[in-house]
Amino acid sequence: MKNLLMTMMTFPIKNEIEKITYTRKKSKGRKQKLLDEFIPEPVHHELKDPFCPDCKHELKEIGQFCTRQELIFIPAQLKRLDHIQHSYKCEYCSQAGYSDKIVKAPVPKPVLNHSLGSASIIAHTIYQKYELKVPAYRQKQDWKKLGLPITRKEIINWQLKVCDYYLEAIYHQLQKQLINQPILHADETPYTVLESEASKTYYWTFLSGKHEEKGITLYHHGSRKGQEAADFLKGFKGYLHCDQYQGYKQM
Repeated sequence: MKNLLMTMMTFPIKNEIEKITYTRKKSKGRKQKLLDEFIPEPVHHELKDPFCPDCKHELKEIGQFCTRQELIFIPAQLKRLDHIQHSYKCEYCSQAGYSDKIVKAPVPKPVLNHSLGSASIIAHTIYQKYELKVPAYRQKQDWKKLGLPITRKEIINWQLKVCDYYLEAIYHQLQKQLINQPILHADETPYTVLESEASKTYYWTFLSGKHEEKGITLYHHGSRKGQEAADFLKGFKGYLHCDQYQGYKQM
């Protein structure tokens, strides 16, 4: 045993070292990730006179590479579309002695008849007002700079009419789905309206519970009377999360 220990002390055991190498893909930076979201449009920079500055002989292209990527801003612009409806006549019916049969190509109906407001223009005014909080009188100034002198009244009328014609049915359908959910939240918020006879008006907010897979948030404009909530939530049989406002007791 003593000899074995002496041998181990005299001849130390060497540790084996295993070298492991691997490659990994370098993660893209935030700037490159943003740039990749946009469709590229190549801009080629070529020599107008491809000749050698020394010997004056013609140069031969040997390659190209992208030196940088950048985003550009294209300002808004108005463009007039002329919808041309084409008419067609059936020659066979005419030659056979029948009355001439004229067929016209279908033309999509305008959002509002006899109005300067197209779908894209009205949608932009709604986005400006309700998403970016830009009032109608300021929008009027922007449209005038683009060459469209419309009034504040026209902008507001466009929004009221498209809500009545196209969005009200969607609102009521969402309301039916909302009151069938088991848990809802409700609250009323006062605010002041310019040029209004009433000192204050109210918006009621009704929304789904946070665990609902398809959350819905609806706004209802009216007075602060509890009957507003009772009418909106008629048929609701779940749990309502609200404050201690006495108006909810009417439900």
